[in-house]
Amino acid sequence: MKVPNFKDNNVVNIGHNSNRSITQEAYQQLKDTIKRVLNSLDVADQKHRASHGDDYYFADELTNPKDVERYPGSPVEYGKYRRANPYEKQSFARDTESLIGGARSELLIAKIKLDEAVNGGDDE
Repeated sequence: MKVPNFKDNNVVNIGHNSNRSITQEAYQQLKDTIKRVLNSLDVADQKHRASHGDDYYFADELTNPKDVERYPGSPVEYGKYRRANPYEKQSFARDTESLIGGARSELLIAKIKLDEAVNGGDDE
């Protein structure tokens, strides 16, 4: 294991003990993983709420379908908040499980990589 040089910009101190430092690359990977997992959990939360009857934003649906039918030259706009139908609710419930499972897996992989970076693979 490399002994950290605290003047080196590639090392991030994660504790008062000099053995608890990781490289900037490992730190950035961990930050990126956390950002992806939080985004995934936000989407899972929205889909879970929609599966119980809350409004959900459907980005691919026409905002103004009647205007488009009546006035062929009118601008087409997409994006609409509405309640999900029963089939969409079932789909959202499945999606929620998949998103949470994926987030959990990604966090476990990140933990293993972090343990390897800090301890050489030893788990505390």
